[in-house]
Amino acid sequence: MESRRQLLKLVISQSTVIIAQLRMGGFRHLELQTRVADGGSQVLATLREETPHAVIIKAELGDTDAFSLCRRIRTELGLGQLPVIVLCNHGITRPMLPAIEASGCNEVFTIPLGHAQLYDIITSHLELPRRRSTRVRLRAQVAARGKKGETLGELHDISLTGARVRLGGPFLEDGALAISIANPPDQDVEVNGTVVWRRPHGLGTELALQFTEASVEVAAQIGKLLTWRVEPGQTRQRVVLHQRLDEHSSFEGLVEQLEKKNLFDLRHLSHITSQGILHWVNFLRQIPSEVDYCFCNCSVPFCTQAAYLPGMLGRGRLLSFFAPYFCPDCDHEMEQELVVAHLGDPRAPTLPPVTCLICGTTMELDTTPESFLAMLQD
Repeated sequence: MESRRQLLKLVISQSTVIIAQLRMGGFRHLELQTRVADGGSQVLATLREETPHAVIIKAELGDTDAFSLCRRIRTELGLGQLPVIVLCNHGITRPMLPAIEASGCNEVFTIPLGHAQLYDIITSHLELPRRRSTRVRLRAQVAARGKKGETLGELHDISLTGARVRLGGPFLEDGALAISIANPPDQDVEVNGTVVWRRPHGLGTELALQFTEASVEVAAQIGKLLTWRVEPGQTRQRVVLHQRLDEHSSFEGLVEQLEKKNLFDLRHLSHITSQGILHWVNFLRQIPSEVDYCFCNCSVPFCTQAAYLPGMLGRGRLLSFFAPYFCPDCDHEMEQELVVAHLGDPRAPTLPPVTCLICGTTMELDTTPESFLAMLQD
């Protein structure tokens, strides 16, 4: 059968991080053509020969820096619409901010990246198949210090060092901003930040914010925002985990907020590290025996870990989880939610047929069933 893989042309830096990311996520189902450039001069020479779909480069290129190079790509080559993504080995410092904003680059991220994060970045700029969104969304009030500018928006991709804010209208203020993040049932979290770049987003504006150095207390509050939130439920209190389980994850105060019956919703959990697993397992051990809890919508990364580490589920019951599927005919991939009660004997579960939404072919599990479903056999 003739391949239906979509062609993606990239110019990249020589980087083990970039090459590793190109083997993850949806990149595995694309036809990649990569041109590796050692320095800025080689990037420019390559772009004069052929325009790729995107450029992914390190911040330091030996003969120049990525931000100066991006300005040349925009001005000398006239490639104003070409997505340019920059990866920094270290955090974004204040002296870097003017160069970043003046460069015209589309994205600036710090290493390490989360699993398949580069694919998610690329899909925001190109028409590529995209998995279900796992972005954390929090209401925020953004106000320019000493000025009248003030508006409401949503935070996306919040981290300990910054966030992306999407506003419903124009917001042209520069300099220092005060951000108030709504965080019920606790008090709002107040964080100060600086605009790294801005661009139109629909009828509104998208800002990339770099947080200024926060106190230990504020950092701890952000850590909680990044980890969990509590929502009321009809029969069980719902505890929603956000994107990451890593060294910054904090479950401080959550045990005290648990009710007699709780439901952990893990659909958004997309990145897990060994240190994050340690924090999670220690939290589960602190839950009193009289408190009942179970799990639903468990993400694929969580299930992958739980298959090898029974402690990831503690003494809780697994109600439903997502499993990765791919189509052998058109390479479409998706994650299908499965209900444990519908799978029969957990020692020999029966997976329901999943039909490809693109071509109608029966899809296949994109992992080894015996190992992935081992979490059912507790």
